[in-house]
Amino acid sequence: MTPSLSGAGKIALSFFIWSTWAIFFRGLGLPVITLTFYLTALTAPVAFLCAKAFKTPLGKPTFPLFLMGATLLLNDLTFFYAIEKTTVANALFAHHLSPVFVAILAPLLIKEKPLAMTPLSVGLSLFGLYLILPENPFAIDGALIGSLSGIASALIYGCLVIMMRKWAGGIDRLRFIFWQNLTVALLLLPFAVFGPVPQSGDGFPLFILASLHSVVVPLIYLSGIRVVSAQVASIMGYIEPLGAVLLAGLLLGEKMPQLAWLGGILIISGGALLVYEETKRNARVASA
Repeated sequence: MTPSLSGAGKIALSFFIWSTWAIFFRGLGLPVITLTFYLTALTAPVAFLCAKAFKTPLGKPTFPLFLMGATLLLNDLTFFYAIEKTTVANALFAHHLSPVFVAILAPLLIKEKPLAMTPLSVGLSLFGLYLILPENPFAIDGALIGSLSGIASALIYGCLVIMMRKWAGGIDRLRFIFWQNLTVALLLLPFAVFGPVPQSGDGFPLFILASLHSVVVPLIYLSGIRVVSAQVASIMGYIEPLGAVLLAGLLLGEKMPQLAWLGGILIISGGALLVYEETKRNARVASA
């Protein structure tokens, strides 16, 4: 298996597992800032213990680590604000414009060679996302600021993907996870200290989210992003809403749109086109 194909598979697996976020969030019922604070505050010591177990030095915080942690927090806040101010469909559709921004910014910021299939891949995936959403993302609901916040989250997430592609390869994965989560927890501390406290029954779901979703899965994701382009990494993000819709239908009994199956095929096809092109390009470079 080629590095590009293996890396894309790891990223797709990561996003599929991350698609279960909503199921856990719904069960916890905590405000976004409270949940994010306690989750990152728990993830940091879990990453610390894993680093000690594997004898991984965590080193000192650096500007790239702080910047990626702050960018992650800003992405989360703008995305959840979009969900609060507009429909979920609008927020999801706007947020998943991120591959468009990555396609524009990656060649400019990190000199990444554009992939010819990127426009077609993004178009197929966006249309597939439109088909799997339970609501029309273009419905006029008067919440323009929510849609703008969703677009802002797409731009911020695209920048985060580019940062990780540029810097994560030179940073140990557990070190990256530890400092990123500690940064978010410290930034949220002033806002969360007077907020609600998780109940005793929230401990196990939070531990699962902290250990699996916030440590194990990022280890897989960071392993994958080291060997694929930012364009491929961002297009794989469409697996998350696809998985969320499928799991909501299977586990929560939510009704799926009639053409959801077609949307899923288009999303997978869009990602496959980009992975195929990058694999072929890398093979030509290796044989040259």
